[in-house]
Amino acid sequence: MEAVEVLDALAYHEKQVGHRQAQGLRILADCVIACEGEEFFDAEIAAGVRWTSCWTTDR
Repeated sequence: MEAVEVLDALAYHEKQVGHRQAQGLRILADCVIACEGEEFFDAEIAAGVRWTSCWTTDR
């Protein structure tokens, strides 16, 4: 693989990662709206995706 092909492939995959992260944040936002007022929903999200409670709250 030529250097330019490597860089193109890397750029493509970085865009895919960004796209997936945006999708995940949209799902998280939908969950926050759906679970509004529930006492432990942030802890449930943290456990489900293996985040710390602090990371989940910050998100």
